[in-house]
Amino acid sequence: MATKKQQISNKEFLKKLLGTVVPSGCEQDIVKTWVEEAKKITKNVYVDPVGSAHAIINPNAKRKIVIVGHCDEIGLIIRTISDDGFLRVGAIGGWDAQVVIGQRVMIKTRKGLVFGVVGKKPIHKIEDTKLASKLKDLFIDIGATSKKDAEKMVEIGDSMVLYQGYIELQNNTFSCRGCDDKVGTFIALEVLRKLSKQKLSVAVEAIASVQEEVGVRGIKTAAYLAQADVGFAVDVIPTNDTPDSVPDAEVILGNGGVIARGPHINTKLFELLEKTAKTKNIDYQVEASGRPFGTDVEPLQLSRGGVVSALVSIPCRYLHSPSEMCSFEDVQSTINLLVETINKITPKTDFSFIG
Repeated sequence: MATKKQQISNKEFLKKLLGTVVPSGCEQDIVKTWVEEAKKITKNVYVDPVGSAHAIINPNAKRKIVIVGHCDEIGLIIRTISDDGFLRVGAIGGWDAQVVIGQRVMIKTRKGLVFGVVGKKPIHKIEDTKLASKLKDLFIDIGATSKKDAEKMVEIGDSMVLYQGYIELQNNTFSCRGCDDKVGTFIALEVLRKLSKQKLSVAVEAIASVQEEVGVRGIKTAAYLAQADVGFAVDVIPTNDTPDSVPDAEVILGNGGVIARGPHINTKLFELLEKTAKTKNIDYQVEASGRPFGTDVEPLQLSRGGVVSALVSIPCRYLHSPSEMCSFEDVQSTINLLVETINKITPKTDFSFIG
């Protein structure tokens, strides 16, 4: 068992979120779980038509702040079923096909979960072993004996995820498929929980957005509905601390949440996050990028007439694999940072561009 340093609150809820099967476009189970937990915090909870969940505290305040984490994960979708009962699949989100090889899958069907394994030609029959496999070279075997047999269990358009569960590792770390970005979804609601026990001068809305992995879709409608003045997106970020890393950034597991800096981030909000981290002695890191990251923060920033926006990310090893790895230390420090930063924002806080 890991040596415990900074414990996170409500770990069982995090494990429950991580255990859900939510390929992008099939987020119903995690949204239901998140909504049930949100209703323990506030009565102001709803799910929008695209599927994103919203929970609001102090709704009548003049200034509103949103915190968003996307709840979907990458997956695969059945495109064809062969006469022999094997399934050919397409990608939901960004995949490295080498990660898929040899894995097991959980297929989400109308009748429930169906299990399968990923098949490919064995090395004994490959002439050129230097060639990397592509997704089109792989197939799913559910043990069916024919197309008719397979169609009793699955159908075209069913989605799936790789079968890998939650484990705790050493030094306060954990691993699970779908940390990207169920961890961010967890943080958004935990920040709301802590703020709900305080006297606020602003409204705060937590959002579990959907379909981020297939084009940052859910946040576009969710942000429009929220009509916020200030927004924080919480996602994960690849680390640069493993033997294969290229040192183009300093993102280290366990060194705190990562505050983004660049043209898509409001300068004053970045400075407030950084100043808060320093004054409250909260571990943090900084990532710089000259172009948008492809996270929920970009549509959030551009929603309606514009939202003062920032991105805080959780360091994550082995991103877009079934063994994504994060640190409880980073999760808790990010919760603390967002709570303390939001506490400093009032209706009079100046975020004007040239003011």
